[in-house]
Amino acid sequence: MSRAYSSEELGGEEAKDTLPSVGLIDSSVGPLASRPVGDVGGHSFISKDEAQVRQTPDTGAAAPLTEAGYQSVAALCCEIEMETFIRRVIFQRNDDICDEASLHGLVVWYDCVSDSKTFAELEEELTKAHSGDCPWLGDLPNCPARTNCLDTPNPFAHRRRTHCVRATTPPPGVTTQEPVTMISTTGGDGCQGGTQDIVVAIDASKSVENVGWNAEAKFGGELVNAITAKGNPSGHQISVYWFNEDVMAVPGAGKAPNQVGSWSNDGAMLQSEILKLSYPSIRAGSTDHPQVFVTAGDVWKAPGARPSAAGKTLVLITDGETHSGLDCPKEADRAAVEAEIGYGPCTHNEKHPCEPRGCDMKKCMCGLYKASLFKKTGARLIIAGVKNLHHVSSTEGGVFERQMQVMASPNSAFVADNFEDLDKIVEQVVGSVCI
Repeated sequence: MSRAYSSEELGGEEAKDTLPSVGLIDSSVGPLASRPVGDVGGHSFISKDEAQVRQTPDTGAAAPLTEAGYQSVAALCCEIEMETFIRRVIFQRNDDICDEASLHGLVVWYDCVSDSKTFAELEEELTKAHSGDCPWLGDLPNCPARTNCLDTPNPFAHRRRTHCVRATTPPPGVTTQEPVTMISTTGGDGCQGGTQDIVVAIDASKSVENVGWNAEAKFGGELVNAITAKGNPSGHQISVYWFNEDVMAVPGAGKAPNQVGSWSNDGAMLQSEILKLSYPSIRAGSTDHPQVFVTAGDVWKAPGARPSAAGKTLVLITDGETHSGLDCPKEADRAAVEAEIGYGPCTHNEKHPCEPRGCDMKKCMCGLYKASLFKKTGARLIIAGVKNLHHVSSTEGGVFERQMQVMASPNSAFVADNFEDLDKIVEQVVGSVCI
């Protein structure tokens, strides 16, 4: 039977005021910074803490999903690293996390060699988490009922995890040595996952504004450079775009709107081209996520793409819901759209991610519907979102975050409170790309 975890095990009352403002979020869970905006089937939506991990073979983001990999991460005795590792295991199993607090509770029983656990025991625990009295893994939006969770954990009462420190063995003649902090230089060890054709799309709509664009461009540049670091050992290639009412290739010389760009494995060149862009010359009003999906699909069919040898990943960097999207469905199609998105009818349904904004068929409903169809093609959709809390309320930010969670592939939504926080999630996005 799957075990329920108490609030004391998750950090106790003293931890409530220590939650960070930015973090990795699973596509099945909810807002960061302890701002709940809703639930699915009575399951809480909360986030994990900020985590930066080094892409070395023994860290949670890079260790193989095997017994040896598990033991190498457990040897670090680090909650952040083990949480990252377990999320990858859950992702590989194609599961959704219905109750984030239960994940945090599980981690503390597996995060150190002193726990004397095995990878097989972890997998058995995750299998049991689908059933019993207090299940916490499922298939959104159809999470299993939690009928008898004894001492149900407070999702906001877990400890704030800090960066882990690993002691090193002193060299001969040295009795002590400063600990090595486990924070990477972005992408310093390269992207170790299977070969991928990666599309990166950066929001240049009016809501971003100049300061936001500069932060997005910096983030996008660091991302492409990180993916191709250390000689690009997995042979990834990248195609970059900016978007608003149209999608434009980067570099874009000679390219028309919505025309596919080229593939490159030169991250430094792509970073330079992104940073050259002038926001005042490209900004426009719409946020056409559906056009991004179409263009990404086209570039994966274009010369240079590797449909039989590489995975397809889209990284979408955005600060807004879909607005004036391409070929949005009509009102007459509402029932089919609602069926595709899930969660039931949108109107007067507080559990539906589009309900707070009025179930607009040209905005949220269009974006989530088109995203669902896009993901069915076998593509993975990773979202780096910005709530932009300098300009909207925390409630509005939470609504946006929930939409991004549903839009993204499982375990692939990352949201920052403001543009200046984007740099804090670069490595988390890189880690998601490099699975």
